[in-house]
Amino acid sequence: MFETDHFSLYALVGDKTELTITSLPNKLTYTRNDVIDTTGLVLNLDGETITEGYYCDPSVIWELGTQTIIVRYGCTTATFTVDVIGSFTIQ
Repeated sequence: MFETDHFSLYALVGDKTELTITSLPNKLTYTRNDVIDTTGLVLNLDGETITEGYYCDPSVIWELGTQTIIVRYGCTTATFTVDVIGSFTIQ
């Protein structure tokens, strides 16, 4: 006679899954090597206002041009774009 273990997988109905941006950060233009400033960034997770506890990827801007920033909160993500301009020195 064989014994077997039984297990079940459950999905939680109504899990919060939709992260949206309700207010973009105040700063949307950067130069290379700037750190993303999230001041003013407000998220919404299925009706709940989120103002902290998230992180941005990348957090430091390296490439010039329009860059997509991924905001991660738990298992959810949202995106916004920033413009990265070159800096130069006049001699």
